[in-house]
Amino acid sequence: MEKNKKKEETIICVLCPLACEIKIIIDDWGNVQKMVGAKCDKGKEYALKEHTRPERVLTTTVRTSKVSHPLLSVRTDRPVPKNLLEQCMGLLAKVKINSSVKKGGIILHNILKTGANVIATQELSKNED
Repeated sequence: MEKNKKKEETIICVLCPLACEIKIIIDDWGNVQKMVGAKCDKGKEYALKEHTRPERVLTTTVRTSKVSHPLLSVRTDRPVPKNLLEQCMGLLAKVKINSSVKKGGIILHNILKTGANVIATQELSKNED
């Protein structure tokens, strides 16, 4: 019978300019056994979260009906689970804005029930064609 093999994962912390390279030792069940390389507790928390439930702010564009401004820049107002990014993109590919939108205006509420709203990162005025 083979002994438990431990996997190693390297995560680079992006919370500060130090960019610590944190090595995580993981057992067969995905549990973190050891963590080395973090220079602060925030780095340890980041690496653990990145290993267990990574999240990202989604930044993309949605279509508009404006000829002079066919795409509107948008983003989520909070991180969403990384494994839902592709589904979010699929949903946003079907969105088309036909009216004016203020910067920060909500384009889509609570995308995929994540608690994150998709907001405009620029203004789309009604006097654009």
